Amino acid sequence: MPDLPTGTETLLFTDMEGSTHLLQRLGEHYAAVLADFRHLLRSLFQQYNGHAVDTQGDAFFVAFVRATASISAVIDIQRALADHAWPDGASVRVRIGLHTGESLLTADGYIGMDVHHAARIRHFPPQTLLSRLEQGLSVLSGGARDLPSRQQTLRGAIAWSYDLLSPEEQRLFRCLAVFMDGWSLQAAEEVCTVSGRLEGDILEGLSSLVDKSLLRQEK
Repeated sequence: MPDLPTGTETLLFTDMEGSTHLLQRLGEHYAAVLADFRHLLRSLFQQYNGHAVDTQGDAFFVAFVRATASISAVIDIQRALADHAWPDGASVRVRIGLHTGESLLTADGYIGMDVHHAARIRHFPPQTLLSRLEQGLSVLSGGARDLPSRQQTLRGAIAWSYDLLSPEEQRLFRCLAVFMDGWSLQAAEEVCTVSGRLEGDILEGLSSLVDKSLLRQEK
């Protein structure tokens, strides 16, 4: 991908908040909402010289040379979505994560921890991010001091990710802890819904945990 920026770049990840519920509510009208959503975002990414790395459904992965341009794009996106006349009185919101770093550019796109940071940040509310920033970097290197540094980092990374899940996602993640060496969707549904503690859509919850790199999907 020779046209993508290299060196220090700002990575942006977006997706539509509550898209599954919106699809269930709007039915066939969701196609028009998705088309308008993608058009609005694409036009603003282009306006601020964003480079599209990947797009799937309502999700975008975009790289910017300048952090200020990415922030301006985010502000205008929020304004454009709020001002747009959506069908059936729908309210369309977007989750956006920004992270500036130095990722490795390969023939297939960017790789590196900065990509994972940008992807995860979009799932966290501002209050949670602010709280984590105030705590400093201790959460990233927590754990027993007599453990190897790589294990301290792993422990801290998992704790960071878990603490930033919603309560419903945390309950689902704890339910899945009974499995070893993987599980099927049917098994997860049977185990995690039998207690009646999960109120949301388990498939959406699993997808969210995959997006946040806490689960790995295998074919």
